Amino acid sequence: MGAKSVDRPDLTSHTALITGAAGLLGIEHAAALAELGAKIILTDVSEIALEKAVQRLKSEVAKVQVETYLMDVTDQSAIAQTQLALQPSGGVAI
Repeated sequence: MGAKSVDRPDLTSHTALITGAAGLLGIEHAAALAELGAKIILTDVSEIALEKAVQRLKSEVAKVQVETYLMDVTDQSAIAQTQLALQPSGGVAI
C-alpha cells in the first residue's frame, strides 16, 4: 500500500505560543506550526537564545510572523504579564 495523503490544516487565523522556544523541541514545534501558517509567539528565559531562535525560524519558514517574550514558566507573574501583553491581539489559540 502507498502512503496515505494527509490534509494539512490551515492555521493562518491562529496564534501559537511556544514555551521554552529556544530549546530544540521548542523551535521545531514553532517551525512546524509556522509552516501551517500560524503566527508564532516564542517565549524563553534568555533574550539571546530567543534572538537566535527567531533568526533560525525566519531562515527556515518564508513569511513567518513571529514575536518574542521573555518569560519564565515557573514565575506566575511573568506568565500573567505575557498573557496581559497578548490580550490586545486576541490572545493565543494554540
